[in-house]
Amino acid sequence: MYLFNNHFTFYLSYLGMNYSNVIGFQIFIVFLLQFFSGLLLSSYYSPFIAFNSVYYIMIDVNVGWFIRFFHVLGASLFMVLIKIHWIRGIWIRLKMIEQIEIGSMNKENRIWFNNNRIGLKFIWIDYNLIWLSGWVIFLCLLIDCFLGYICCWGQMSYWGITVMINILSIIPLIGSYIGEYIWCSSLVIVNRIFVFHFCLGFIIGCIILVHIALLHSFSSSNPLNNNNSIIIPFYLIFFKDCLFSYVIPLIGSIYLFLEPDILGNCDNLVLANPLITPNHILPEWYYLLFYCCLRAFPNKTMGVIIVLLFVLLLL
Repeated sequence: MYLFNNHFTFYLSYLGMNYSNVIGFQIFIVFLLQFFSGLLLSSYYSPFIAFNSVYYIMIDVNVGWFIRFFHVLGASLFMVLIKIHWIRGIWIRLKMIEQIEIGSMNKENRIWFNNNRIGLKFIWIDYNLIWLSGWVIFLCLLIDCFLGYICCWGQMSYWGITVMINILSIIPLIGSYIGEYIWCSSLVIVNRIFVFHFCLGFIIGCIILVHIALLHSFSSSNPLNNNNSIIIPFYLIFFKDCLFSYVIPLIGSIYLFLEPDILGNCDNLVLANPLITPNHILPEWYYLLFYCCLRAFPNKTMGVIIVLLFVLLLL
């Protein structure tokens, strides 16, 4: 009850919140749905017969097709919301830098800014911690989605993990040993990947809780330095979150019931075969940006360095 009162009933927010503020809540809801649908799938999934296990879930398990497609489309929905949330965070971050370094433009806000400069510095420190935890969530999510894609063990999954192990081989001294440790046999590798995929979901959940705790460590304030904002209780803002919660499932249901496999690859519907290479080895759509960075340079090491620099640039 103490936590409930501090973070829901008596937690203060500003009236100037708009619908861009509800994306974070939607991400948390999608994560919970992904978490519980993953638990249901893991109760029927066997990594030692991964490909046949997926077909067993789709055909023989009651509403198994629904849970599996829901989990697959939920990953794409998670990525879409994360990137919208991330773009909004970059915009707010740039506005806060402008306020702290330059100050506000009009006279009224400049007086408020000078009187609250120390407070803005503390908010900036807290915001950096929030940004760091969000960056870790995004990085772990990229890894977890890739591991989940390998668990299907189709043609694209097999060649995807082959390409990834080939990329890891550029690490000096230990790169070749990492590849030998991961790529030992087709049975063991899927089992290890499934374990990492399952455990990483719990880790992401813990980091999300840390992210929310850092956000609620101080009262929500207007990041655009609008001193005319009216402070209201958080549960009034929460109604807007719940209202918007009808929009995301509606959009997801259209794809789930009409085109559930629209984002999939037909090559991944075939059992992994190391003797046959697909015509085009393509990752999921949310990895295309990193894939383009790798393909833009003939040198594999240079491509990996560019990808790492891009990820660190977000930090």
